[in-house]
Order: sequence, then structure tokens, then C-alpha cells
Amino acid sequence: MTEFCILNLNTDINNYYFDSGVEELNDFFLNLSQHYIKESLSQVYYLKEEDNNKVIGYFAISCGDIEFRRTLNIKKKISHIPCVLIGRLAIDKEYQRKGFGTELLKLALNISISLSNKIGCRLVN
Repeated sequence: MTEFCILNLNTDINNYYFDSGVEELNDFFLNLSQHYIKESLSQVYYLKEEDNNKVIGYFAISCGDIEFRRTLNIKKKISHIPCVLIGRLAIDKEYQRKGFGTELLKLALNISISLSNKIGCRLVN
């Protein structure tokens, strides 16, 4: 039985394999993600098979804001609301439609919820 692990991307992934079928998503994970982390633009979490370098899927998460045009029930007008941004989410073609995307999205939402009170954040985008 294959074991899986979820990791925060903080190691070299030059020998990892990932193909979502979308070149832009593949390129981000394999070539750009470590630069984004180094520059504090996002954090990347990925799911992989424990005993090899096969990546099942990943997501990138960062802070952002959403333009808000309605009035909130507060005294001052707010034009932008802080949010947690799920910037990328992709699953390898071999594992698509098997529930892995749902599980990674749940993890991203749980991270967002745990941070919301610590960083003053109200939405997920």
C-alpha cells in the first residue's frame, strides 16, 4: 500500500516528477516555486508518495486583498479586505479525480482558518 506525506516545500525538487497536464502549473512547481518561497511571495505545500519523488499535487498560498465595493457594518469605509490567496492548486494527471485535490483544498482552508485570527484576515480567494 502506498503511503503519502504532505510537506512544506523547503528542499530541492530537481529530481521530483510532476505533470498536471497544464504546462503553466507544472512550470510553477518545478521551476518557480522555490524562488517564490525564497522571496517570501508564497508558501508551497505538496503531497507526494513517501517512498519516491512522485508528486501527487501541490498548492501555493499567500496573503492578498480583495477589492470590496459594498459597505460593511462598520463606521469607516473599507475598499480592500485582507485575504489568504490560494494562488495555485494542481494535481498530477495520474491522480486527478481521486479526491486528492479536495484534500489539498481542505488543507489550504485549514491553514487559512488557523492564520485568520493571527494575521487579521477574513476571506479566502
